Amino acid sequence: MWARRDRLYRFLRRNMEGEGRKVVEGARDNNGWEAWRRLNVNYELGLANQKAQARNALANYMVKKAVNVGESKAIMSDLDRTIKRYSEIVGEEPPGEYIQAIIEKVLDPQTLQYMVGYELEGEGDSKSYRAKVMNYLSAMSYNAGVKGGSAMEIDNIEDRGEVKEAVSY
Repeated sequence: MWARRDRLYRFLRRNMEGEGRKVVEGARDNNGWEAWRRLNVNYELGLANQKAQARNALANYMVKKAVNVGESKAIMSDLDRTIKRYSEIVGEEPPGEYIQAIIEKVLDPQTLQYMVGYELEGEGDSKSYRAKVMNYLSAMSYNAGVKGGSAMEIDNIEDRGEVKEAVSY
């Protein structure tokens, strides 16, 4: 294997671009094994830092707390993007129980009361739990659009500036 170090060096040099190629060319005596070691050292630290940052981004949700349904919906949308980014960097989804704990920590009291007792169906799968929370938040956000009380209360109908003539018989 030691005799093949030139072949490995040529292979790495031919197939690398940019910064990686500079790292390979920095190996002495066209030593492919040294070039491989340098690549590993150079890129492994960067990947470890990215994974740590992704874990930290998820952990930062444990200090957030929504006050109302609108804030819960905004935080949940942001959490979904963070989970997607975490999965891309780490290569796997975060544990479902951890995601459920984060969600229960950030939800507003009304939504949390609705979600109490709902457990994850699959082992470690939090997608159904997140979908149930988002469905509830979407429905509540839609219902919150009615101003001045419930849409079914006749006394709360707002005047929309339309003038209607009174019909007398």
